[in-house]
Amino acid sequence: MKEASEQLKEYTATEYQAYCKLHFGIPILRGEDEGFKDAYDDVLKHLTYEQKLRAMSPPLDFPVTRLMKTGQLTRFLDDVYDHFKGLNVWLTEPDNED
Repeated sequence: MKEASEQLKEYTATEYQAYCKLHFGIPILRGEDEGFKDAYDDVLKHLTYEQKLRAMSPPLDFPVTRLMKTGQLTRFLDDVYDHFKGLNVWLTEPDNED
């Protein structure tokens, strides 16, 4: 998120983090975790888009990625990577050491 913020200069890293949680993380968890879906729908679904983004950010920091299992987090990170690559953001790639 820091790299996206530095290169795009449109939003802060925290704002990009909230965006990614809402656009990529929430759909993954809602699609695979009925308890999460019910909680999200009861508490956040009715909010405006701007309110949802605020809920994803500190100080509220609605939990998303910290609730994910490994496969879900991998999909989330792939989605985030693809999104920012599509915006021509150069992201640091981890070393693939086996």
